Amino acid sequence: MKWLLWKEYRLQRLILAVGLFLLIVPYAASLMVVPVLLLWPDAAADRAIGFAAFVSTILSVATLALLGGHAIASERADRSAEFQAYQPISRRAILASKLFFPVLAAIVLWGVNLCVFDRWSTGHSDLMPDPQWMFLFCIFGFSTFSVAWLLSSLQNSTTFAVGAGIAAPMGTSLLILLVAWLTTWLTSGRYPISEQVFNNTWAAVNFTLGLLSCVVGSWYYVRRVEP
Repeated sequence: MKWLLWKEYRLQRLILAVGLFLLIVPYAASLMVVPVLLLWPDAAADRAIGFAAFVSTILSVATLALLGGHAIASERADRSAEFQAYQPISRRAILASKLFFPVLAAIVLWGVNLCVFDRWSTGHSDLMPDPQWMFLFCIFGFSTFSVAWLLSSLQNSTTFAVGAGIAAPMGTSLLILLVAWLTTWLTSGRYPISEQVFNNTWAAVNFTLGLLSCVVGSWYYVRRVEP
């Protein structure tokens, strides 16, 4: 198992480095302006750090998409997956090693940002993004990773897997907006869809999409026989 984890680390280390960079950059930018913001009242410095956590959470979507899209397809593209298929290694062990770093990355990215946002935005709710948006972007990241993971399992193009992973939650947004518009139009405005209902529906749809994509992608990878 250690060998598998080392192999995955070598495969994903550039993406992990990019993820760490995207995690730190918003905080570094906020710390650069904190000395200036301290001259103003209303805890402007606190808001800068809290907003940095929000931006960092948005950027984490790109990291998770890259991890999901490269997890399997990159090995299939360079044909190393075929070599690995002939080794006496359980496919479930390989699957676990491939999921290890994405799960670890999600825990670190979301854990750090959610804790910082909760700490530094306290008392400034009227001046900060709604905490609900932090939750929604975590769902966005999960759905993005899972769709990219599924497509990475099905074919060998990392670019397509990453792009489709990012596009999928956006597509569900358009679909839900279309349904909301049709509902409002067909009922002559008697049943308009509120923002809260839209957000809850979007979160439920994308969480379900992410869960199904992750399960199906994992099942297909375990069952697939490499050519």
